[in-house]
Formats: sequence, structure tokens, C-alpha cells
Amino acid sequence: AVMNMVIGALCNAILNKGLKRIINESRPPGAKQKDPGMPSSHASSLSFLSFFALASLLTHTPPWWPSVIPPLLVVFVTVLYDITSLIYRHLSGLHTIPQLVVGAGCGATASVAWFTLCETKLNQGVGHWLGADGLVPLPLAVFINLFGAVVLSKSLRKRLFGFREKTRED
Repeated sequence: AVMNMVIGALCNAILNKGLKRIINESRPPGAKQKDPGMPSSHASSLSFLSFFALASLLTHTPPWWPSVIPPLLVVFVTVLYDITSLIYRHLSGLHTIPQLVVGAGCGATASVAWFTLCETKLNQGVGHWLGADGLVPLPLAVFINLFGAVVLSKSLRKRLFGFREKTRED
């Protein structure tokens, strides 16, 4: 499930960056970032990860899960955290409410679609990638982690490829 979530999150981040370039809607006046704000990358990523983790927890509650913590309580706390984070990004002037709602909607939709695809199709075919012990082989794990670092890390992209985030001062 973790490998599925990481690969899906990376695909979601790439999809979101593409949507930002296509929609090309400015951030609110006064925002320091110069890149487009629609849809919010933070809202999309947070929503994707939250929905995927919750779907995994609710459909495959691990046997070690403490019985004193009902999974629905985790759902409530996670949704509360997501909403609080989105409110903070709006109050900080980083995004408009529509940018946050669209970002969260994109992430949630991608998460549900990816989770469903993994559960119905991909998990059946992934078995041959795993070792006899059920663990991800080291070369595959290294590739996934490096790919994730390049996609998600601004500082690593800057060091490797010379990219940097644009600000309004540029």
C-alpha cells in the first residue's frame, strides 16, 4: 500500500503541475510566489495523501491497530487537519478559496481513482516485482525514492537541473 501511495502521490504532483500550467490562474494579490495558484499543489497533495491513507486504513485495518483508537476517529482528525491547513493557506494569502477547493478536489479524485485502480488491477500484477519475502527490491525502492525526491524537492531540482522557484520580486 505504501508503494502504491508514493507512486500515486508522485503522479498526482505531476498532474497538478500540468494543470497549473494549463489553467495559469494567478495567486491572490500580495502572494510572494509568482507561479500560478490554480489548483493549489499543497491542497492537492494533502488531499491525495489523506484520502489514500484513510482508504487504506478503512479497507485494510492492520491487525496491530490499537482497538482503543477507532479508525473513524482517525478519519475525523485527518479531515480536521486538512481543513485547518487549507484555511491557513487562504488566510496567509497564498491561495484563493476556489484554488484550494479545486486543488483538494483534484487530489481527492486522483486518490480515489488511483486507490481503486490499485485495489482492482495493479496489486494483482505487482507481486512479481516483490521479493520472495514480500519486500520491495532495493533497486526499485531507490528508483522510487529518487524519482520522488526530484519531483517533490525544490532544492534538489535546483541543484540537479538549475531550476528555482520564481517569486514576485524576480
